[in-house]
Amino acid sequence: MSNITREMLLSDPTVLQSIQERAYFISESTGFAPGRDHENWLLAEEEVLSKLLANGSANGTANGAAPAAKAPRKTTAKQALPEGGAPVATARPKATKKVAALPADLSSTLGS
Repeated sequence: MSNITREMLLSDPTVLQSIQERAYFISESTGFAPGRDHENWLLAEEEVLSKLLANGSANGTANGAAPAAKAPRKTTAKQALPEGGAPVATARPKATKKVAALPADLSSTLGS
Protein backbone atom coordinates (compact mmCIF):
# COMPACT_ATOMS: atom_id res chain seq x y z
CA MET A 1 0.00 0.00 0.00
CA SER A 2 1.49 3.36 -1.00
CA ASN A 3 1.81 6.35 1.31
CA ILE A 4 -0.69 8.96 0.24
CA THR A 5 0.06 12.55 1.18
CA ARG A 6 -2.17 15.57 1.57
CA GLU A 7 -0.47 17.10 -1.47
CA MET A 8 -1.34 14.07 -3.59
CA LEU A 9 -4.95 14.28 -2.48
CA LEU A 10 -5.15 18.03 -3.08
CA SER A 11 -3.98 17.53 -6.68
CA ASP A 12 -6.90 15.17 -7.37
CA PRO A 13 -9.93 16.95 -8.97
CA THR A 14 -12.33 14.46 -7.35
CA VAL A 15 -10.98 15.28 -3.90
CA LEU A 16 -11.19 19.02 -4.59
CA GLN A 17 -14.80 18.61 -5.66
CA SER A 18 -15.55 16.71 -2.43
CA ILE A 19 -13.97 19.53 -0.41
CA GLN A 20 -15.94 22.13 -2.36
CA GLU A 21 -19.23 20.31 -1.75
CA ARG A 22 -18.45 19.86 1.97
CA ALA A 23 -17.53 23.54 2.30
CA TYR A 24 -20.85 24.47 0.70
CA PHE A 25 -22.81 22.34 3.18
CA ILE A 26 -20.84 23.79 6.09
CA SER A 27 -21.65 27.29 4.81
CA GLU A 28 -25.29 26.34 4.38
CA SER A 29 -25.46 25.04 7.96
CA THR A 30 -24.28 28.44 9.25
CA GLY A 31 -26.76 30.37 7.13
CA PHE A 32 -24.05 31.42 4.64
CA ALA A 33 -22.55 33.73 7.25
CA PRO A 34 -20.43 36.35 5.47
CA GLY A 35 -16.67 36.33 5.89
CA ARG A 36 -16.41 32.64 6.78
CA ASP A 37 -15.59 31.22 3.33
CA HIS A 38 -11.93 30.55 4.10
CA GLU A 39 -12.71 29.06 7.50
CA ASN A 40 -15.41 26.82 5.99
CA TRP A 41 -13.02 25.68 3.24
CA LEU A 42 -10.28 24.79 5.73
CA LEU A 43 -12.73 22.87 7.90
CA ALA A 44 -14.07 20.99 4.88
CA GLU A 45 -10.54 20.27 3.67
CA GLU A 46 -9.56 18.88 7.06
CA GLU A 47 -12.68 16.67 7.26
CA VAL A 48 -12.34 15.26 3.75
CA LEU A 49 -8.58 14.73 3.84
CA SER A 50 -8.64 13.17 7.31
CA LYS A 51 -11.26 10.70 6.18
CA LEU A 52 -9.37 9.82 2.99
CA LEU A 53 -6.01 9.52 4.73
CA ALA A 54 -7.56 7.25 7.36
CA ASN A 55 -8.94 5.05 4.57
CA GLY A 56 -5.64 5.17 2.68
CA SER A 57 -7.08 6.37 -0.64
CA ALA A 58 -8.81 9.21 -2.42
CA ASN A 59 -11.93 7.42 -3.60
CA GLY A 60 -9.57 4.90 -5.15
CA THR A 61 -7.91 7.47 -7.43
CA ALA A 62 -4.66 8.07 -5.52
CA ASN A 63 -3.65 4.42 -5.62
CA GLY A 64 -4.38 3.96 -9.32
CA ALA A 65 -7.72 2.22 -8.99
CA ALA A 66 -10.78 3.54 -10.74
CA PRO A 67 -13.14 5.62 -8.62
CA ALA A 68 -16.17 3.80 -7.29
CA ALA A 69 -19.37 4.46 -9.20
CA LYS A 70 -22.13 6.26 -7.37
CA ALA A 71 -25.19 4.24 -6.54
CA PRO A 72 -28.18 5.16 -8.70
CA ARG A 73 -30.79 7.33 -7.07
CA LYS A 74 -33.95 5.67 -5.94
CA THR A 75 -37.03 6.65 -7.86
CA THR A 76 -39.73 8.12 -5.70
CA ALA A 77 -43.42 7.76 -6.36
CA LYS A 78 -43.46 11.36 -7.51
CA GLN A 79 -40.80 10.63 -10.15
CA ALA A 80 -42.23 7.32 -11.34
CA LEU A 81 -43.97 7.34 -14.69
CA PRO A 82 -47.31 5.66 -15.30
CA GLU A 83 -47.48 2.47 -17.35
CA GLY A 84 -47.70 4.34 -20.68
CA GLY A 85 -44.38 6.05 -19.98
CA ALA A 86 -45.61 9.63 -20.35
CA PRO A 87 -45.93 11.86 -17.30
CA VAL A 88 -49.44 12.78 -16.27
CA ALA A 89 -50.19 16.42 -15.63
CA THR A 90 -51.76 17.05 -12.27
CA ALA A 91 -53.79 20.14 -11.52
CA ARG A 92 -52.58 22.36 -8.73
CA PRO A 93 -55.00 24.40 -6.69
CA LYS A 94 -54.82 28.06 -7.62
CA ALA A 95 -53.31 30.32 -5.04
CA THR A 96 -55.62 33.00 -3.77
CA LYS A 97 -54.27 36.32 -2.68
CA LYS A 98 -56.38 38.84 -0.87
CA VAL A 99 -55.91 42.35 -2.15
CA ALA A 100 -56.66 45.34 0.04
CA ALA A 101 -59.41 47.63 -1.14
CA LEU A 102 -58.39 50.82 -2.88
CA PRO A 103 -58.83 54.07 -0.98
CA ALA A 104 -62.06 55.88 -1.89
CA ASP A 105 -60.35 58.79 -3.65
CA LEU A 106 -58.26 56.45 -5.84
CA SER A 107 -61.09 54.07 -6.70
CA SER A 108 -63.27 56.97 -7.94
CA THR A 109 -60.39 58.12 -10.15
CA LEU A 110 -60.05 54.66 -11.66
CA GLY A 111 -63.79 54.32 -12.14
CA SER A 112 -64.19 51.27 -9.91
